Amino acid sequence: MKLKYIGFFIALMCTAVSFGQIKITGTVKDKATVPIPGVNIVVKGTSTNTSTDFDGKFAIEVPNKNAQIELSFVGFTNKIVPVGDKTNFDIVLEEASQALDEIVVVGYRCRKKERCNEFDFFCKRKRIADNDSW
Repeated sequence: MKLKYIGFFIALMCTAVSFGQIKITGTVKDKATVPIPGVNIVVKGTSTNTSTDFDGKFAIEVPNKNAQIELSFVGFTNKIVPVGDKTNFDIVLEEASQALDEIVVVGYRCRKKERCNEFDFFCKRKRIADNDSW
């Protein structure tokens, strides 16, 4: 008899935990409407997270309509989206524009030892721009 009550109590608790959860779905794209796979999506204030699939689609459960989801991906600015009454989202992420301070060029070339000199290691801009000298 006690086993029945324990089973009923566990079933009731599982129902109470899942009650109130809202399943939202959507797609994440860039400005050119290309789907972005692998975008990290987190429900703010919780540990619930997911990521987009190859087609940029996702599905996640949020606790209520006041929840917010945060999207992040390398090379794009993070975005926070309030859920509200919507259950399907089309989200556009913007690229993070950052200028490079320095550029390092690394090249490898085979050459006979007697043809190598110090100049091969330290080249000037003119030599880099001149395709014939390479």
